[in-house]
Amino acid sequence: MPQAIGEIITDSCLKIDGKLYHIECQSVDDTTMAIRMIEYDFSIAIENAQKQGRKYRMDFPKSCVLYLRSGKNTPDFLEIEMVLSDEKIVHYRVPTMKLETYTRNSIFEKNLLMLLPFYIMRYEKDIYEMSENPEMFQS
Repeated sequence: MPQAIGEIITDSCLKIDGKLYHIECQSVDDTTMAIRMIEYDFSIAIENAQKQGRKYRMDFPKSCVLYLRSGKNTPDFLEIEMVLSDEKIVHYRVPTMKLETYTRNSIFEKNLLMLLPFYIMRYEKDIYEMSENPEMFQS
């Protein structure tokens, strides 16, 4: 289904015990990801804004980016420094997760089962060698 003009689509936004969690999966290290994340999070916060008399309260979700592929330049955090109209500075910071740092055992130990479908991606560089070497493929 095509995306409507102005519509923002996130990968995953969950509400658990009254708190919002936003997870984006990213297959490449995209330098615009911080801007995209604040856009997604702002949209989520507006959608869930609560009116309190004549003012509103917007709670931003607890967010992270899961990098399915990462490199030495992939940051541990995405950051934006916002200067508001009253000159207050707000730091927007989103942690990143790098799939390559999780072993098969750590995924099970930490109960991060949602990572299992992506685990095979760590072997994509070795696919040709595996196809030629059945022992490597089995291990």
